[in-house]
Amino acid sequence: MPTREPVVVLGEFDGFHLGHRHLLEAAARVARLAERPLVAVVFDVGRDRVLHDQAERSRALLRYGVSQIRVLAVPLDSVDATDVADSIVAGLDPALVVMACAPDGIADAYPDVRAEFRTRGVDVVEVDRVVDHAGPVTAERVRTAVETGDIAAVIELTGEPYPITGIVQRGQQLGRTIGFPTANLEPPADRVIPAKGVYAAHVRHDGVDYLAAVNVGVRPTVDASDRLVIEAHLLDVDIDLYDQRIAVSLTHRVRDEHRFESLDALTEQLARDVDTVRHLNP
Repeated sequence: MPTREPVVVLGEFDGFHLGHRHLLEAAARVARLAERPLVAVVFDVGRDRVLHDQAERSRALLRYGVSQIRVLAVPLDSVDATDVADSIVAGLDPALVVMACAPDGIADAYPDVRAEFRTRGVDVVEVDRVVDHAGPVTAERVRTAVETGDIAAVIELTGEPYPITGIVQRGQQLGRTIGFPTANLEPPADRVIPAKGVYAAHVRHDGVDYLAAVNVGVRPTVDASDRLVIEAHLLDVDIDLYDQRIAVSLTHRVRDEHRFESLDALTEQLARDVDTVRHLNP
């Protein structure tokens, strides 16, 4: 627990986009000027699929000088502003609350939440939203970009490639027989998964980054099960990653997923994909 009343910054922080970064930079400045610790309250609004899990959000928040993180369950369809304010005031006794002008997740209830803090004698600092050519930068825009495979838009909105982390599973090992061995990940059930297709990526394992061509899809040429998989072919290396955790960061979309008439046609296209990945990530 902080020894002094903290500055508290509020948000869902899913997707960790440029608006979140701007909010946290402002909150960190306020905390430094007030000489108080900075605490983040992360709203968990009960989404079935998220862009970043709580551990990833926590790591990002800590980079901005947050000294403590609290997760507060806030049902998206029934936000109770009184309960939100009561929970935060009782649990943290904030000197000041920092919020975006229309925070992701509880935007409709924002005026009530702000008013509830002020009725309890807690000042609220409102931070302007980050706006680009298409309007306010929001987590919903990031979700749409991921779901449509628009990795360029994801990077524009967040400043980073889209991450997928998981344990490498044993597959059919067909890729090895045609010269393109892959590390296979089961798509996380609780994450927003990019549209089917081939992507350029970096794969990080044990502190080392590898260039990779990644397929997100059902492998229609070689598999009739329609099971979604994420396959990463690491360029220029052949290492055993089975049962190990890797982090895949998608940097560009290369093409849609297609069904090919033969393994030879698939192999030829994979070679072209690798050349494209090398060109995109020199």
